[in-house]
Amino acid sequence: MTEHTPEPWTNSRGLAKAYGEANAARIVACVNACEGLADPSVVPELLRLLTVALARVNIAADEAKPGEAYFLGSYHDEIRAALRKAKGVTNG
Repeated sequence: MTEHTPEPWTNSRGLAKAYGEANAARIVACVNACEGLADPSVVPELLRLLTVALARVNIAADEAKPGEAYFLGSYHDEIRAALRKAKGVTNG
């Protein structure tokens, strides 16, 4: 991968003038969200795997003992929140 300006990026780099305010904000958010990823193209696969993991945690929680179910429930909530945020879901 070629080198680029290190993160975090801001709109002060003239992006807003070149691409418009909304597009510049999206570019900056995407670049900053990919900080630390060697290959950002892996993101769709990670989302798919989180969806699978959520289903597995749900199954495990249903079959768990009471103390284990609470522990697994926290993972369920975190994974679900991350997926909802990634997909832009704001309700329900």
